[in-house]
Amino acid sequence: MSWQEDLFTFLWQELDFDDHPIDMGHSSQPLGQLRMRLIDGCLRLRDERIAFNIIGCPDDAPEQEDSILHLLSTHPRVASPAPGRKGLHRWTIPVDMLPETVFESTQMKSLLEVSNWDSLLPEDEVAPNIDWPQDSNLSTVHHNSFDWHKVFDEWEGPDSQVAAYRYFLSHLKKHLETHFDGWTWSLEIDNKPDRCGWYLRMAEELHTLFSIFIGLGWQPDGDDLPRGFLLLERAPKGELDWQSEASQNVNDVERTQMIRAFLDKPKLAGEHVLPKESENLWPLLISRAPSGLSLEDLSAWFASLMEHLDKAIWIIKTR
Repeated sequence: MSWQEDLFTFLWQELDFDDHPIDMGHSSQPLGQLRMRLIDGCLRLRDERIAFNIIGCPDDAPEQEDSILHLLSTHPRVASPAPGRKGLHRWTIPVDMLPETVFESTQMKSLLEVSNWDSLLPEDEVAPNIDWPQDSNLSTVHHNSFDWHKVFDEWEGPDSQVAAYRYFLSHLKKHLETHFDGWTWSLEIDNKPDRCGWYLRMAEELHTLFSIFIGLGWQPDGDDLPRGFLLLERAPKGELDWQSEASQNVNDVERTQMIRAFLDKPKLAGEHVLPKESENLWPLLISRAPSGLSLEDLSAWFASLMEHLDKAIWIIKTR
């Protein structure tokens, strides 16, 4: 792929799944012609569905209603208050997070020459004072030197530890994406009150609404710190976000019955719930990791869960 396509995929993955344009597909690949323009401190990237803008100067932010705005920053930061989904993205993009092909492009280097990224943020917002491991690439993992539990000790939600969340979620994606070949990744920051992580959806040609959430979960009214959280879910019959997906919803009814016929609780540490059909809930499996796992062990816990779900995913792909 070209660096422009790499950048589009990266920015699409930053977009909340519920904010995808209706009736035009969920693929992270550009739809139709991909157009790019760099002017006055703003790189604008657009396909037939949506326009992404990476802003280098505060006075040049476009105001189109269909635009998603991203601010660059030296460190991960909060860019806008909750719920803040469309428009200005909730979190900034640290320059070290950009794909390598994008970072090395002439156009992006031109944008990166702007030195006042952090001036775009409110004056009372300060860079997080977190000793999190980093070299020239944000996604580089040094699990032996990073105690993510300690980082979350004074946790007050995703806003309070943006750098830790960015690092954590980047690590999960890097170490688990081999289990999700062809799936679409979508960042979920604060759309739900009890989780922050990735929503993954299967390829469109499979005509299904099944999705998997991987990330951190917590009890909104509880005192527990976040821990590993996985959901396998789909929309129950007749419950739709978009009416255009009614046929996929019908197709998933048979799949759901087959999966429920054999799916059992994983023989893994943690808490695992298989909601009954009578409960009419979206998830078919709810799993919470044990507290206190290292980043490496938690990644292995998620990987084991995906192996447990191999047959369920096979059914979804073949029925």
